Amino acid sequence: MPLSLLVVGSFLADIPAGQVFRSAKLWLLSILRLLVLPVVLWAILRTMSTDALVMGIAVTQIAMPVAVNGTLLSMEYGGDTASMAQITFLTTLGSILTIPMIAALLL
Repeated sequence: MPLSLLVVGSFLADIPAGQVFRSAKLWLLSILRLLVLPVVLWAILRTMSTDALVMGIAVTQIAMPVAVNGTLLSMEYGGDTASMAQITFLTTLGSILTIPMIAALLL
């Protein structure tokens, strides 16, 4: 795990700091991943009368940031590693606020 974080950091080191925060597409994807998907899953599970513990685990899991593995897989198979590293960084940074918010509002 620490080595994979070093790989992501090395990709981010080559990108100007402002570029990570200027991409509207990455912000939209981050909001979708951290806020919209957990709310949709919560609504679906609530209509199915799912147990509170199962619903809490599922909603919390889907509200987590993008995994570092995505950057490594992107590197392995020739994908856009710069964008993947940026979305990993943005979702990790955004999850500092969204995970407690999802937990407080939905669970």
